[in-house]
Amino acid sequence: GAEGDRLVHACIYFISPHRFLEIDRHFLRHVQRELAIVPVIAKSDTLTDEELSEYRAMLVEEFRANGIAVCDFDEKSASI
Repeated sequence: GAEGDRLVHACIYFISPHRFLEIDRHFLRHVQRELAIVPVIAKSDTLTDEELSEYRAMLVEEFRANGIAVCDFDEKSASI
């Protein structure tokens, strides 16, 4: 129709650098049932390349361990 689709299809979720809290885990586990999650590390420009790489690896493991499905735009895993 003329009004279009008003449903929310994705959640861009900003994660604090150096802190992935229990409230983050809880929210993401529950919201993933309704929409796609696009995780973004907030203020990532304040981290060194090494810190960012380590934190990102830790987040990937947290998502896996907690059964949290997120969109992965990693160039290495992209099939496009």
